[in-house]
Amino acid sequence: MSAIESTDDDFRVCTISLDELAGLQTSAEQNGFSTRWTSVQALRHQVLDAPILLMTFLREERFEALRAYRCLLLFEAIVPKAGTALTTFDIAPERLAELPRLDRDADVRAALAHLIGTAYRAHDVVPKG
Repeated sequence: MSAIESTDDDFRVCTISLDELAGLQTSAEQNGFSTRWTSVQALRHQVLDAPILLMTFLREERFEALRAYRCLLLFEAIVPKAGTALTTFDIAPERLAELPRLDRDADVRAALAHLIGTAYRAHDVVPKG
């Protein structure tokens, strides 16, 4: 795994819906990614139907080819406790390319990276069911 900096071309901050996250979960299951929920049902029991922020922070390469991006997800949790939660999630490069970006402006990009990075350092990462 290699780190992604906010100045890298493949740095992304996106906002997604619960339904989009469920689709990404299905894709992660099909790709055999380990950093995901155990099922769409488990995801829907843990994540509130509200906007979700997704930020890339690591690249996974296998045999010198990009396999997945490890992302941080900032979302409103149903369980383990109500409130804002943060967890990691793997996404295929082609799926990431389809998501609408929030980080096109350099200042916005830096601010979002700082905000989500601060949240990551301040919160425990929530285990997925």
